[in-house]
Amino acid sequence: MDITLLPILIVFFSGLVAGVINTLAGGGSLLTLPILLFVGLPAPIANGTNRVAIWIQCVAAVVSFQKRGIPCARPGIRLSLPAIVGAILGAQWSLQIPEDAFRKILAVIMLIVIGLVVWNPNPKPIGSYSPSMVRKIFTALVFFLIGLYGGFLQVGVGFMFTAVLTLLCGFDLVTTAGVKVFVIAVYTLFALLVFLYHGQVDWSVALVLSLGNGIGGWIGGRIAVEKGETWLRVILAVSVVAMAFKLLGVFPF
Repeated sequence: MDITLLPILIVFFSGLVAGVINTLAGGGSLLTLPILLFVGLPAPIANGTNRVAIWIQCVAAVVSFQKRGIPCARPGIRLSLPAIVGAILGAQWSLQIPEDAFRKILAVIMLIVIGLVVWNPNPKPIGSYSPSMVRKIFTALVFFLIGLYGGFLQVGVGFMFTAVLTLLCGFDLVTTAGVKVFVIAVYTLFALLVFLYHGQVDWSVALVLSLGNGIGGWIGGRIAVEKGETWLRVILAVSVVAMAFKLLGVFPF
């Protein structure tokens, strides 16, 4: 697709903002997907093109977290495996399954969960995570289901991972942000391969959006580490409530 200067700038800056939002909390795709539709991409191609930018953004964010001493890869590798399986299936289904009802349910669940996440009373250091076998199995199942949804649509998946990593794994929000982007980077790569196989990526738009998302992901990682837990709780709460209201149709735009 050939786009002129103004759409290029719109796509780039939407990617920049979305990259920061996704790294700190989630929901950035609520901005980028409508923008991709606005510049003329069909919905399936917009969905696939968005995955290229998300992957670049998450890789940049992981590097940013690792550089600042947050070990994303160690817990992220094991947690990524069930999400990969789910993401591959979800990406396949994204071409044929409607998501409207699920998005409404997602909004209600997010509003319930956000209180537990934001006021998580007992965050644990990352090295202290030693779950029982039952919790490991349950966590793997949850990550599979989130990966399934992430492969299908992606919108709001960061909130889901934040809930699981804080409530089930007991991580603080800074560690959670790092592990979250690592897991999303891994499973998004596999989901992206599905979209590429079906020819659902516009590379001219994807490269512009990826540049914005990548810079935003790097900035978001730096902000998360430097501002810390308390500041992230505020950002997360505002982002979740705004996204839930949008999914419920409270916001008309």
